[in-house]
Amino acid sequence: MQNKGKKPVVIALGMFDGVHAGHRALLRHTVETARAEGWESVVYTFSNHPRSLFGRDDKLLTTEEERVRCMKKLGLEHIQMELFDRDIAMLSPAAFTDMLLERYDARAFVVGFNYTFGQGSQGTPETLLTLGKERGFFVHVIPPVLYEGTMVSSTRIRQLIETGEMEAANAMLCGPYTLTGEVVRNWRIGTAIGFPTANIAPSPEKVLPCTGVYATSVRIGKSVLEGVTNVGNNPTVRGNKLTVETHVLDFDGDLYGREISVQFHKRLRGEVRYPDIQALVEQIAQDVEDTRAWFARGKNLEVG
Repeated sequence: MQNKGKKPVVIALGMFDGVHAGHRALLRHTVETARAEGWESVVYTFSNHPRSLFGRDDKLLTTEEERVRCMKKLGLEHIQMELFDRDIAMLSPAAFTDMLLERYDARAFVVGFNYTFGQGSQGTPETLLTLGKERGFFVHVIPPVLYEGTMVSSTRIRQLIETGEMEAANAMLCGPYTLTGEVVRNWRIGTAIGFPTANIAPSPEKVLPCTGVYATSVRIGKSVLEGVTNVGNNPTVRGNKLTVETHVLDFDGDLYGREISVQFHKRLRGEVRYPDIQALVEQIAQDVEDTRAWFARGKNLEVG
């Protein structure tokens, strides 16, 4: 089944949350196949995770905008994101495939080894291979990609972030794990003790790193600066809500109301309740020095 009158394409299928090393292998293969054949490359994906339709609140590694940006860097020509709704969820594997064939002159599909699709996730790569023989398209199945001997997956990376293992997580992601948000007003305790912080309200759909203090880089407009970020409840000053607060090194300016992006590189320590403010001030000063030392060892402010 070929959609005459449209440009031939090769389509990558998947959610691609995090655009991690496994995803990038699949997407690069899509681009390379399209270029070799003179076709165009397409990603067909969803703006929401399919599991969200069934009541699961799994946090994401990347927002829609971040996913698109990472995929475009890889050279994908067309990125189609749709809302995964009940109409799509009820399509059989064959009906889902035929829907795509009606939209595109799809000469090939590229999927991961564990890709599932169609009602009840009944469809597998083997299902797609069978449909390809019947309908006249090729199927490329990409094997798992390993990092330190274990398969790269969004679930594995999510678990690493939730335990503060940022360096391992970042090694698999398309860049440092990032939280973006508008700088909002808080207690201004940081300013009072000599370490002003930018408190952001990140997207609620994203995974939060576990509580603690991190060496970070901070994008403010076109500038990228070093930072020390605390994810926690500020127990020393009796904080009662989780915040993401960053002291931007060597910066003097008003950030309230501006959007900034905080990239997490390394967890320096866990969250501690100190006996008094002076002990907290001394520890923050040490955190600043530890962050400067980490970057001085040749670490980049921004990766990818």
